[in-house]
Amino acid sequence: MMRFAQTMIGGILLLTLSLAANSYAEEVAISKIEEDWEMVLNEPDPARHSPQVTFFTTPTNDPNRYFQLQFNHAVDADFSGGGFRVAAVENDQVLSSARSETRAALAADDDRVRWTSVLAAVEGGTLFAIKNGHSNQWGEFGGPEFLVRMNSDALSGLSQYHPQKSLDAVDIGLGANRVDSITLIEVRVFYVDGTVIPVPVNRHP
Repeated sequence: MMRFAQTMIGGILLLTLSLAANSYAEEVAISKIEEDWEMVLNEPDPARHSPQVTFFTTPTNDPNRYFQLQFNHAVDADFSGGGFRVAAVENDQVLSSARSETRAALAADDDRVRWTSVLAAVEGGTLFAIKNGHSNQWGEFGGPEFLVRMNSDALSGLSQYHPQKSLDAVDIGLGANRVDSITLIEVRVFYVDGTVIPVPVNRHP
């Protein structure tokens, strides 16, 4: 019954997004997509930088091209703990990345970490950033300085985006027992004509 309910909810979400997109897709391109997320912790372990959670956002159907957000750690050539990191990745190569100034590990019990992930289509490329971030440990975080870019197909733009891909790709590499919940709260689709369509999601990975 639970699997059927999840499938049914996923179908409703897909239908809602399809209806929203199809209302404009043939005439108006998508300029930006925003995802509102919340991660609720229980008892993080700052000594081990636990939990370590990675989010992936894909603007196309190519699984080898994605944007990455690493919370409470950063992994590239080397590992560093605490803070967060954003990166644009193609075929396992980091095209651009940005690391938070803070290296503080998440340490506050019952912390609610909230942020908005942003995909934006620009001429010849796609941008990714996080904004409006807040946690008890870090306070306010995110902003334009945490912006990375990859080249994109101008014909497809952001039309291949779907939030289920973001939900399916969430990875808790360490400390899953220290995460109470992760929720994709809402997705907003922005069109070049100024139309904005909010889609409530309220789903867990």
